[in-house]
Amino acid sequence: MIGEHKLSGDSTVLAVSYANGVAAVHFVDGESDEELMIEVRTDRFRSDASSEHGSVRVELVALREKLPVHPASGRYMMPSDFESQMVATRPGWNLAVGLRQSEYPFMLRICGYKILLATPVQSPESIAIRPAETR
Repeated sequence: MIGEHKLSGDSTVLAVSYANGVAAVHFVDGESDEELMIEVRTDRFRSDASSEHGSVRVELVALREKLPVHPASGRYMMPSDFESQMVATRPGWNLAVGLRQSEYPFMLRICGYKILLATPVQSPESIAIRPAETR
């Protein structure tokens, strides 16, 4: 659930795009068949694929549970040991390294077999979900 939207886990991503500082995901909800655009303003993101059919999940994850925070600066940092660094990098948590925990408490992840979109976000309200324009 993001904001007031409950999105099905059995869904399809038709396209992932980035333009003018906005990452956008064209998403078809598996339960309602509704086509949606999920948009977030960002300059840090990762996308390993541009579309995927089937088991696509949308998650908003608390970054404090995934990365250590430097006590003096309040910024996310990489774990100190190599194995933990790799564990943090695979799912994209490393995108938040250097950001202040107080400003970016969450990571939006849209994943299937690959990461379709991962980006740090300031709040659930900074994620826009709207009906997609039909072509």
